[in-house]
Amino acid sequence: MKISIKRLLNISLATGLLWMSSCKDDDGDSTPATNTSNFCYNYAGSNLNYDSIQGGNFLTAANNDGFYEIDLGFQFNMCDRSFSTLFIEQDYLTTTFTYDLSQGTTDLRKYYIVAHGDLDLESKWDNGSSSYISKIVTTTSGTPGNLRTTIEFRDFEYYDFSANSAYYTVNYKMIFAEADNSVSYHYGPNDLTLNFSDDPFNQFIVGLYSDNEQDGLFLDGNPSSPTTKKNGFRSQLNTWPSANTVYKFTKK
Repeated sequence: MKISIKRLLNISLATGLLWMSSCKDDDGDSTPATNTSNFCYNYAGSNLNYDSIQGGNFLTAANNDGFYEIDLGFQFNMCDRSFSTLFIEQDYLTTTFTYDLSQGTTDLRKYYIVAHGDLDLESKWDNGSSSYISKIVTTTSGTPGNLRTTIEFRDFEYYDFSANSAYYTVNYKMIFAEADNSVSYHYGPNDLTLNFSDDPFNQFIVGLYSDNEQDGLFLDGNPSSPTTKKNGFRSQLNTWPSANTVYKFTKK
């Protein structure tokens, strides 16, 4: 059974640990928003037409720990550390720069990047070809000093247990930029219209943090004009962002 990020965050709040069983400008013109945290990143929101990666590399094999490994092609500086490899947990799509295995448990507490909260996104099955149509696709473009690596989560499903087998399809991209150490979440076509503020079991957390999940930069409220909070336990977007929405986090 999958364990939601909301429950992981609640466990982390109670115990101090977060445990779990990490060519074209995609950022658009941004409008700054007030940052209520002293975190090392600022936030700005914008809108830009969403286009899927053409070509690219499809992630198909995870490492022995159950993570896809993505070579960014450059050193990405996040707060006080630099990374060149990004990890995506195979089952949960959890995105992180670090993870640690201890006694059969995976610790994802540090350098964590979250674009879909604790929503349990599943691979979408194509009954016609008996295979999954959901893909994780990556591409790197640009020249040294201005490289950009984009990861697209294409055609994944969200299952609404409360609606008895209701499925919704979502698409989004993460864009990592070498020049300003920024990461952008670019949301694409979707039919997910649920109001998560009314859902006691799912928390749509969107943001990032380095080594303290209670002192990061998280979005809260209306996805078209969110406010920012420092604490992921007390923040969430009410609904999934509309297509073409961009949330950009740039290092100060």
